[in-house]
Amino acid sequence: MSAPLVHTRAQMSTERLEGQVKTRVPKLTKAALEQIATERHLDVSDIVREALRQYIARNGSKQMEPSALSEKVADAAMGKAA
Repeated sequence: MSAPLVHTRAQMSTERLEGQVKTRVPKLTKAALEQIATERHLDVSDIVREALRQYIARNGSKQMEPSALSEKVADAAMGKAA
């Protein structure tokens, strides 16, 4: 059973999207993402972003909100200690 989307399309479209991640997936994974996106009237990128948000919420640091993650990553990229 699939998990419901946490963010609505309106919420996703108003976010500032400054970062970019590119990835390759198997053809069957791509087809599954496209089917889910079509069924929910969303873009594939919306589905992938929501999946990443949920992954971070489940597996990220318990002391860190997903919004704070970008700050930690930026600090690490600039060589600052966490």
